[in-house]
Amino acid sequence: MSAPVLPILGYRDIRGLGQPIRYLLTYAGVEFVDRRYGSTEDWLLDKHALGLQFPNLPYYIDSDKKLTQSTAIMRYLGRKYGLYAVDGDEPAHRRQDMAEQHIYDMKSHFHYEILMREDWERRRDAYCTGILDNQLNLLAEFLGDNEWLIGDQLSYIDFTAYEVLDWFRVFAPISVDKHPIIGRYLCRFENLGPIAAYRKSSKYKSWPMTGPRAKWGSK
Repeated sequence: MSAPVLPILGYRDIRGLGQPIRYLLTYAGVEFVDRRYGSTEDWLLDKHALGLQFPNLPYYIDSDKKLTQSTAIMRYLGRKYGLYAVDGDEPAHRRQDMAEQHIYDMKSHFHYEILMREDWERRRDAYCTGILDNQLNLLAEFLGDNEWLIGDQLSYIDFTAYEVLDWFRVFAPISVDKHPIIGRYLCRFENLGPIAAYRKSSKYKSWPMTGPRAKWGSK
């Protein structure tokens, strides 16, 4: 009998958009190939040879299913492994959709205001007080007494949220430390058994967070 074909996650050898997917697969107990491209040249050798409809990184190949776009991959995995708002639970679906968009907004602002700016150090304080602090306030209020972002159920969006908040914990620890609710949320995620074991293993790489074009997180 031939060995089963493992699903493949393809991404750069950084955390970036790939890390939430790695966390989710690890938590779900999925054995997968973590294919990390060390250079753009390496990726270009595969880009048009994999049968991807929208060739891009990250990609996920699961038997005959081939996906790109990080949000699409996370939603697919969330549904497949029970990390998605339960059908019929409309409030949970609303929370999931809103949280997903808020986390996207946080990433987007960080990208354009800091990551791609040569003068990011000069801009840091204004970004933290003018943008990030308000976004964290809103997230903390949204989370409230809930264990996870959609309520009592862990969902795929928590994996993305954790990664983004972990970046901010490195970039702007004072801003994150203002919110004990967020601090407890991060601790809960890190203490999930598979996540804790993964983060202590050689499979986990804490750095770099971003690609070489970014001005922060790559060096």
